[in-house]
Amino acid sequence: MVSSSLGFRVQNLVFHHPDLPDEFENIRALFVADIHPRRDEVTKRLYTFLKDRSYDLVLFGGDYQCGLSPITLECYKELLKVINAPKSRMGSFGCLGNHDSDDLISYLGEDTDVVFEENASVEIAPNFHISMLGDAWDRKDKPAITTANIPANTFNLCLSHSPDTAHEASAHGVSIQLSGHTHGGQIVMPLVGAL
Repeated sequence: MVSSSLGFRVQNLVFHHPDLPDEFENIRALFVADIHPRRDEVTKRLYTFLKDRSYDLVLFGGDYQCGLSPITLECYKELLKVINAPKSRMGSFGCLGNHDSDDLISYLGEDTDVVFEENASVEIAPNFHISMLGDAWDRKDKPAITTANIPANTFNLCLSHSPDTAHEASAHGVSIQLSGHTHGGQIVMPLVGAL
């Protein structure tokens, strides 16, 4: 666990999977989801927190926008700095969230090396794939299509903004799924909603 005076922390989790090739047994990956840049100062602090970090893989779990309104140019510039801040030896990949517009992703595609895809898989090494699903809330998630060309017994790390897709993705050969959307877990009260 790494904590910071900036208000962010890294929680270290260890995963083991029988399909993970031996050469990647100690792979280090960073997963960031739900940036939702509401206030520029928070986004700037997140950039400062991430800028000197280096990993084998950097993975983004969607919701790069806040709300459904267009992102301002200044907010976009700060968001871009955050996305480009952590360094990755094997590449950086991201799925889309329920708040993300197609326009935002096309802009990011021009200004970053992060691969943002929807219902697509990328082979990053022999027997190691990264799958990026579409958003489950918009019913754009297609696990069967996304994993169709991945051989059996291949390690497949799946990025899906919502964890709602986990059972279906697992049935289609996904080894591990990383998701955001719940903001660390949500308590929903009757008549009140999420706290």
